[in-house]
Amino acid sequence: IVERIVPGIEARQVMTDRTQREAMRRAAASAIGQLHLRSGTLTAISTEMIDSWVAQPLNVLRSLYVGQESHAEKLQALDLLEQQLRQALAGSQTWISWVHGDFAPRNIIISTDASMVTGILDWESAMRSGLPQLDLIHLFVSIRMNYQHKELGYVTSELLSESNWTADERDILNQSHSLLPGDALDNRALVLISWLHHVSANLEKSVHYRTHRWWLAQNIENVLNTIKA
Repeated sequence: IVERIVPGIEARQVMTDRTQREAMRRAAASAIGQLHLRSGTLTAISTEMIDSWVAQPLNVLRSLYVGQESHAEKLQALDLLEQQLRQALAGSQTWISWVHGDFAPRNIIISTDASMVTGILDWESAMRSGLPQLDLIHLFVSIRMNYQHKELGYVTSELLSESNWTADERDILNQSHSLLPGDALDNRALVLISWLHHVSANLEKSVHYRTHRWWLAQNIENVLNTIKA
């Protein structure tokens, strides 16, 4: 649906300039933060929420490997990942809000100096009850994918260690945690949940991904290899 014309350029156009890229990231985080703040509520994370955010996308990944003896280690990694994410989320009381679901530069229109967001597009993946920080994590990941020309799985593995985060990324996420009421969730868990949502969505969207060995190795198995007890 085209509601109205907005001025500006697609955010992907500023990827090559570091100063503009960082200005865009901050402007985008500020803009989506208004949605999170105005549409949310402080909520105790329930088992049903964890099932939706963790178990359901994990089951999509399990379907790739179940019944295949040669993939036993991948299934073990998925089981361990579910255990770790349930532990990270269970018992937390946090801010739950509307989320965009695909908050990436291709869906963000900015002013030509990259200082202001003038439009946010493609709300197909929006959710009424989501973790707001997932929009920020996906923004960080997709920006890195764009300017580094790397796959989702590679960038996800990189961000699992906070020593690989930029000071700007860390500051934006910390600011989100401080502005929204409730417990601050573990950043590693947020990165992994964001990754789960996007790879499972791709697998459900097209059978092409399920049989594409290179894509599976780069974007799923690359991350599963990092899951340790």
